[in-house]
Amino acid sequence: MVENMDIRNSIKQTIDELPEEHLNQVSTFLKQLEGEETTNDDIQSYFGMWKDLDKTLLKNLTTDLHKNRLTAGRKIEQ
Repeated sequence: MVENMDIRNSIKQTIDELPEEHLNQVSTFLKQLEGEETTNDDIQSYFGMWKDLDKTLLKNLTTDLHKNRLTAGRKIEQ
């Protein structure tokens, strides 16, 4: 709860220090955020989308991911 208040206060302070020409952009952005509430319909639209995915490909993308990155010489971020 305290952390949220700190974030809110920091955002308010940043907005107070913005030049006036940026206030419309901030307002537009905030209105967009308000309209981005995820609904159950949005989430349910993804159900079953990987049901026909090849099992070998799925294993490659999940279980073998680290091994494949190391084989390709790519660094793994921790």
